[in-house]
Amino acid sequence: MTEITATAVTTRLVRGTTVVWEHQAEIDAGDVTAALQSTWNSAPPAWPPYRTDAIVGTHASAVKQLRGLPSELSSRQLAQFVDDRAEQFFARRAPYYTTSALPQEQGNAIAGVIDADIVEAIVSASRESGIRLGRISPNGDPRLYILPTTLHSGPPEVSQTRAILARTACALAAIGLILLPPLLARRAAARDTRTLTALASADRRRVEAEQDAASAQQIVDRVARFESERRPIGMLLAAVSRGLPTETAMTTLRVDSASVDLVILSTRAAAALGALDRIPGIVAPEIVGPVSKEAVGPRTLERATVRFKYDPTKITPSPRVAYDVARGDDAP
Repeated sequence: MTEITATAVTTRLVRGTTVVWEHQAEIDAGDVTAALQSTWNSAPPAWPPYRTDAIVGTHASAVKQLRGLPSELSSRQLAQFVDDRAEQFFARRAPYYTTSALPQEQGNAIAGVIDADIVEAIVSASRESGIRLGRISPNGDPRLYILPTTLHSGPPEVSQTRAILARTACALAAIGLILLPPLLARRAAARDTRTLTALASADRRRVEAEQDAASAQQIVDRVARFESERRPIGMLLAAVSRGLPTETAMTTLRVDSASVDLVILSTRAAAALGALDRIPGIVAPEIVGPVSKEAVGPRTLERATVRFKYDPTKITPSPRVAYDVARGDDAP
């Protein structure tokens, strides 16, 4: 196990539950690759090479609980969904890689990011030192991970034992071809069988790919429907602010998937209710609960809770609202 903090790299060799070797190297001038190579090159010789997982400290990683995600996605699809929209969930200036995602209940999930320069330094150092690299995880939740194979693709490594076996098999095949000509016919028959098997397998893969494509399209449609149904709260606030009488003030606005609850202070709550009913996109407003009186200075106002349904497709934003959104003035 290798832990990477902002100042040092620590590697521990564990057998069972016992730490049999440990080494720490300081990170000099931000050179993480050199610190990792110094630590891994100090390890006792071993064959096959050591395998290590890396945990990156909070200085270069982040873990966050995400809410309101499509609940029907699998773990792999959820990770891709988060990666495609990472800038909406994680506010980081440096380039980064997203980790795997852990689905939770009711459309929630846990996901993380790790700075790209740290990930690439770990992968580069493992190649230079001959260390087999496992998972790269953020310190906030080791259950999340990045697999190096998903970052850099290349030809698979062939061990020395496998290379010897391959050469031996080739030599035996050559001898067999020289001494036993009938083996040629057998090999041709075997090749034809493999070809037929490959064709059948390719046909099965094509059918499976078509089924996967249809399933993926259904998920894309659901995701698009999910995003299209999200309520634009800024447009709702603008519409309500323009439609309410000047003597009416909003104090609380709560929005869920079923309805909107709006708490107002007004000289006449009934008049405010009528004004809301005339706003496009607001459906069936009604006062729920009692209407209370409150003294505000020399005036007596009525406090009431109005509940209504909201159809965002019927609200057209004013030029001023669109300008504010473009400038980012509506951002919370």
